[in-house]
Amino acid sequence: MVPERRRSSRIRCHLPVRLYPQGETRVVETLTKDLSLVGLKCLSPSSKPITTPMAVELDLGQEEHALSLRARVVWFQELPQGDQFY
Repeated sequence: MVPERRRSSRIRCHLPVRLYPQGETRVVETLTKDLSLVGLKCLSPSSKPITTPMAVELDLGQEEHALSLRARVVWFQELPQGDQFY
């Protein structure tokens, strides 16, 4: 197994997240699998090319406003026997 090269620790959590890939009108509503200070992993019905910019809205719940963030794709993985990606 290849060692991970993360700059900060990840916390497992399942929070609602909305992805807005640049150049698309379709919004992807999904859940995070984990997150850190510099990134998050979530489920997606499709893969995007590395470096694809997107807007992200992370719902913290408890009447907090969603965090609106700018992001880019740095990694993806197809899930076995499924039509989804991390």
